[in-house]
Amino acid sequence: MVLDTSGSMDQRIRVKQAEDPWYIGLLTRIPFVDELLANNQPQRLTRMDVAKSSLTAVIGDLDKNVDMRLVTFDGCRSPVDHGVFGQGQRADLVKRIADLKARGGTGLGISLEAAASKLNGRDRDAVIVMFVDGRDSCGTSVCSVSEQIAKSQPRLRINVVNISASTGSNCAASNTGGRVYTANDAAAVAAALKEASQEVAASGCL
Repeated sequence: MVLDTSGSMDQRIRVKQAEDPWYIGLLTRIPFVDELLANNQPQRLTRMDVAKSSLTAVIGDLDKNVDMRLVTFDGCRSPVDHGVFGQGQRADLVKRIADLKARGGTGLGISLEAAASKLNGRDRDAVIVMFVDGRDSCGTSVCSVSEQIAKSQPRLRINVVNISASTGSNCAASNTGGRVYTANDAAAVAAALKEASQEVAASGCL
């Protein structure tokens, strides 16, 4: 999983009134973000808030045999590899995600390179899910990186969950036989992320 933690993830996201009970129910599954709830009503909900709650729901539904590696941004510097989390470490993974802050540039290209370098993708299947909200702003073309991945790791697919109007990262999916999921409200983002992760159970690594 490559999670966009750039500063733009602090932007507010639309939550429809009819979906408020759904979103509150999702947030209450995460004990580390109780501060987001006030009198059981959603306050300033950002893209990062939705990413955290959606990812936690996905982790809870993962097959017990599937491990997840988490890679996040550190501005335009080398991305942060949080390591691989197995079934017994999922509570730690949820806490890591809850503690993340949105800041800095959008290092999509270098983060994709880092994630792909940890996967096989040559003689066994692998999937990377990229949760992003825009195009790379750090000078490494995500399109060029994904083209190279397609050549050197033909069995590695990249699914992109795009929560912005920018299509600059969608090439990562098209170049590797993956899919693009778009969403602009809380419920749709969570549903898209879950759908983007479904095939992981078959491939055995994320």
